[in-house]
Amino acid sequence: MNNFLPDNLRSLVTIVIPSYNYGHFIEETIDSILQQRYTNYEIIVIDDGSTDNTREVLQCYGDRINYIYQENQGLSAARNHGLQLASGEYIIFLDADDFLLPHILEKQVAALDNNSDLGFVICGWHIVNETGEILSDVELWHGLPQLNAEAWVKWRPLLPSATLFRRHWLEKVDGFSTEAFPAEDIDCVLRMVALGCQSDWVKSIGVCYRQHGQTITQNTERQVAAFERLYDRFFARADLTPEVRKLEKETRYNTLIWCAWRLYHTGRLARTIEYLRKSLQYTSLSPVETINNWISFFDENCQGGHNYQFDAYSFTTAPGWNDLIETTLQNKPPRVSIIIPVYNGERYLQQTLESVFAQTHTDYEVIVIDDGSTDNTLQILESNKDSIRYVTQENQGVSAARNRGLYLARGELVAFLDADDLFLPHKLEKQIAVFDRFTDVGIVNSGFRIINDADNTIVEVKWWKDIPKLNDEAWLLYKPVLPSAMMFRRFWLERVGGFDRRFFAGEDIDITLRMIAEGCKAQWLNEITTCYRIHNSSVTRGNTPKQVQNTEAMLNNFFNQSHLPQSIRVLEQQSRYQSLVWMAWLLYQTGYRDEMVTYLEKSLAYTSYSWAELISDWMTTFTNSSQGLGEKLNVPSLINSVQWQQIMSKVKTVAV
Repeated sequence: MNNFLPDNLRSLVTIVIPSYNYGHFIEETIDSILQQRYTNYEIIVIDDGSTDNTREVLQCYGDRINYIYQENQGLSAARNHGLQLASGEYIIFLDADDFLLPHILEKQVAALDNNSDLGFVICGWHIVNETGEILSDVELWHGLPQLNAEAWVKWRPLLPSATLFRRHWLEKVDGFSTEAFPAEDIDCVLRMVALGCQSDWVKSIGVCYRQHGQTITQNTERQVAAFERLYDRFFARADLTPEVRKLEKETRYNTLIWCAWRLYHTGRLARTIEYLRKSLQYTSLSPVETINNWISFFDENCQGGHNYQFDAYSFTTAPGWNDLIETTLQNKPPRVSIIIPVYNGERYLQQTLESVFAQTHTDYEVIVIDDGSTDNTLQILESNKDSIRYVTQENQGVSAARNRGLYLARGELVAFLDADDLFLPHKLEKQIAVFDRFTDVGIVNSGFRIINDADNTIVEVKWWKDIPKLNDEAWLLYKPVLPSAMMFRRFWLERVGGFDRRFFAGEDIDITLRMIAEGCKAQWLNEITTCYRIHNSSVTRGNTPKQVQNTEAMLNNFFNQSHLPQSIRVLEQQSRYQSLVWMAWLLYQTGYRDEMVTYLEKSLAYTSYSWAELISDWMTTFTNSSQGLGEKLNVPSLINSVQWQQIMSKVKTVAV
């Protein structure tokens, strides 16, 4: 293996030391490198505008180091400058007040040389005081044996001085972000992990991490704010895996109580209380469990990494603690989480929110996901911030937006509301009553009122009159799905993995069918609960061919599953036929008549109707679908069209 080669034939390591006014420590830092058993390295010191004696201290090292002076630009810029100058395949960023133990480079290089899949390795460290006296040991692999994506996202077990990177991974993410300071190191690693970078422990203490006046107290406020921004940016990314996305709620809770502890550690008790209060919106624990978790977390961090006793008595008698406890004890999860995805929804969003605030049932939370809006949506959300929770993300589509809301939700029940639709005042109250009556039900469906831009009623849809039972046949053949008119048990939505992000049309039908296939039961609430708005920018008025192609792909994906129960499998042919005819109507309705012909032709493969029965059924479907939008089908225009005549010729030669 490579670790048995002479040093001069093994991988070159570049040790980058960013320094700002650390002349009193940097000599010990460099000497610790020169004492390494591994010797194939180069040392680059980036003096970030020091005004102390750093330059003078370093003169004695001559050409053993590459000394670079730059105007003060900050830690990220200094590290990036060192990365640009580096010749090594491997990079370590050693802070100018830390120092290495003699064996560590040898062990870390061997770990990377022997496993080309690894993008970086990290060792343990001693926490030492200003004079180098050991205060405590940090061996995080005992609690986090696997350095997988979950470990990095939730716990961030990083110390740059203890980490050896492959340079190409650092370059792949463009190094350190100057905007992320002072969480730029975590930001860099999370961006690497999001791209699939793997890592592992070197289970040995190899670094002394120095705690002193400057490191203990400086930048605490900036640091905790930076961590909040870091996760805002991270979870807004479009390239996260579903497994990582599901970690957001727990990660934000963990991060907020870590921020609270950092503020406590530096004597900021009022701000500590503030951050603990923030954490309540993400906790899945009971009130008593949450309080115990805070105390345990503080105690472990005081003793485990900083070698002092947490003073629980003083903390719990601090100003604001009693109010926090009272708030916490009242912080039971809401009964309903209302999730509103929005993209450029400034025109209707305020009205939509007000329809929620007017609900007769008030035990709910409102989670709004701004899916990359470029209009004034954010200003509307900010003006309602005391009544809602909202997050923004890169534009990813309605499925991703709903899923993010689902991952943040705390309610037992979930109601989705599109940003241009409205709830009627008794929507929540009456649907919850159905759930309370039928405790084995996972979906409660209801009717809705179709309205136009001016809030005028076009038609009321009461599907239960024609579909009295929500059984397999009802869902597969008629697909009575409108998310804003439905309510779900969160358990079932999570059981099937949320919405499939591949689908931007029919995604609501897809998740409903997957729930039904898993055995989820449903009930009607025979009332109108929602206003569904149709306007020029509605998805059904957009690029219909892409919409129907996506819906067709959704159905193919559903029926291609091998585990579907027989009660659903026997309905496949009829379901495909009726779906294709409906798609043909939608294409006709939105002006795509040539494409209509294609989908009517496709439907022929799934029916045994005679030509007369077929034409009658198509005409009935087109008529009823138009009536569902409050419109009347222009039958003469349809049957006299070139496209209709074309499909009629095809039918007479194919149908039995």
